[in-house]
Amino acid sequence: MPNAPDEVISTVDRSALTPIVRQALDDATAEVIDWDYHTLQ
Repeated sequence: MPNAPDEVISTVDRSALTPIVRQALDDATAEVIDWDYHTLQ
């Protein structure tokens, strides 16, 4: 199945997450060092 959720999530990287995390934390210097995900069932 093209564009399955796992395929889409696997394309997300630090550069995509960092601005979101900075805004959520209200911290312009926050950086994403590492991340992973788990499928909810």
